[in-house]
This record gives sequence, C-alpha cells and structure tokens, in this order.
Amino acid sequence: MSKLKDAIRKTAKRLGFERVAFCAAEESPHAAYIDDWLAKGSHGSMGWMAKYPDTRKDIRNRYSWAKSFVMLSLDYPAELPAKLPAKSVIPNVARYARGVDYHDAYSGRLKKLEEEILKLGGPESRAMWYQDTGAFLERELAAKAGLGWVGKNTMLIDPARGSWTLLALVVTSLELEPDPPITDHCGTCTRCLDACPTDAFPAPYQLNASRCISYLTIEHEGPIDEELR
Repeated sequence: MSKLKDAIRKTAKRLGFERVAFCAAEESPHAAYIDDWLAKGSHGSMGWMAKYPDTRKDIRNRYSWAKSFVMLSLDYPAELPAKLPAKSVIPNVARYARGVDYHDAYSGRLKKLEEEILKLGGPESRAMWYQDTGAFLERELAAKAGLGWVGKNTMLIDPARGSWTLLALVVTSLELEPDPPITDHCGTCTRCLDACPTDAFPAPYQLNASRCISYLTIEHEGPIDEELR
C-alpha cells in the first residue's frame, strides 16, 4: 500500500496541493460532543449543520464502502492586494477570500485527483471528493492525518503556516495506511481566545458559532446584535 500512497501523494502534488496525508474512515471520538453542541444551539442559524449528524460522526453511516481519507491542504493566496490607506472606509476582507474563490479554483483539480485514485485502485474502487460541502469534520480529519493540530480556537494549526490553510479531501474505498498525527503545541497559551472580540469561545477547543464574526458576516441572515457589532 505504500506504493499506492506514494502514487496518490505524487499525483496530488502535481495537481497543486501543497500537503497530502492519510487517515482511516472511522467513528469520530467527539461524537457525543457533536450532539451536545447542536443541542445547545451553538451552530446558530446554520440549519445545515444539524443535518446528517450520523454522517459527521462516522462517514461509513452514509458510505459503507469508505475505508480511508486522502486529506489535502492548500495555502492561502501568496500575494495580497495593495495596502489600504489607514483611514480607508473600505472594509477589510479575509485573506482567503482575496482573489479567485478557492471552491472554483480547486474543484477541477479535486475531480482529476478522484479520477486518478480510481484508476490506481482498479475497477472495484470507489472515491468521492469534497471541499467545504459535505458532512465532514474536516479539521478533525486533517489533524488525525497529521496536517496540523486543532488549536484552542478550533482551527487547524499547521506548524509552519498557522491557520492560513484551506482543506479538501477525497474519501475512498482503498485501505491506505494512516499517517501519524502530530503533537498539540498550544500548551498553556491562550492568545487566540483572549484576542476574540466577541468572546465566541466558552472554553478552550469550544466555539459558540452564533457569536463568531465569520459566522455573523457569512452565514447569519438578518441584523447582527449590537453587542456583537
């Protein structure tokens, strides 16, 4: 299987994915937390988060053939627009959103990778690619595969790039040897929690999405509470 992994990794890198790692398709160790998080309404108005909870907990509940995940990491755009004047009234834009929508930029490459995996696996193999669209715990899976660790701010932290990465995956019927996870390096640091302007973290490693600026400016429909503006 190591040759198969090497071939998949080589193909993914040729297609432009910076980092590639593998993990097994199995039940999430945080299944109970998912139920509790949803029950508390921490997902806000993101009703789609409450759909397919059993799939989020274990992909095999939807795809019984699933054996492995090919986890992929993409860097944020390398070039930034010219710096805005200090008193500019133009709102700041998240770095990942500056430029071409990454969903459009990488969907074709993911489809090609899926096709190549099916060729490598043979006629009985199965594979499906996803990028920010399926019922997956992408950060948990990426950490499990060793692409980083999940920090106290619930973001995946790459030891070399921080949180400035985008994730995608291919789920496959091929039984690929998992890569080892890496050590959590957060230690006693709480800088990310202390810096959150809306106090969206009730505790380390826990996010109340209904207070998160990203949620409020992207997912939330309707006016934003004054205390969160």
